[in-house]
Amino acid sequence: MNYKKLNLPRIPLELKFKIISQAMKKYNKHTGYTHQFGDYGPTQDNLEEEYGVVLDQDDLDYHETTGSVGFYTANEKHEITLQQYYRKVPELANRRWAIQVVSGGEHVAPHIDPPVRGGPGLLYILKTGGTDVKTSWYKLKDIHQGSGVDHSVGIPLKMLDEVETHVLEEDCWHYLNFHGIHGVTNQTGVRLALWAYPNV
Repeated sequence: MNYKKLNLPRIPLELKFKIISQAMKKYNKHTGYTHQFGDYGPTQDNLEEEYGVVLDQDDLDYHETTGSVGFYTANEKHEITLQQYYRKVPELANRRWAIQVVSGGEHVAPHIDPPVRGGPGLLYILKTGGTDVKTSWYKLKDIHQGSGVDHSVGIPLKMLDEVETHVLEEDCWHYLNFHGIHGVTNQTGVRLALWAYPNV
């Protein structure tokens, strides 16, 4: 399973707006992200030799214009409030919190998240970044199945078949598989989400 909309309590509106305000202040001041996984513009190494894939100008333009994914650490006061608010919700109890920022382009090229931050994730969409932003999952075409791909770099669309697409609704929780190849399209503004990750 790559995606599921979750029936979990919504974040109180006042807290949501405070979290958005904190994130946008940092973003507008170009405050460095706690973690940034790159813009996914670079592609797999040795595409032609290893995969038999030759990128044309449209492919190169697609990767050069892809957006980036970064994270800010949640304000300590907000984190404590979230921990208390969700302490009786098993899926969200004993979690840490970060703010995901997706920006810089109308799309994020298909990629696999790095192992340190990858895997299944719980995201609460604070701002969708547009009216019809799509999150899609892909699989390698049969011809490429034996080669595998690296994490943290863009994977050319011509190597992939789309397997599912979802529009992530604002103000609710979503389960996403970040181990799978995934990307974003139709984004017109900054996308903000609250990420609940294991407290290990």
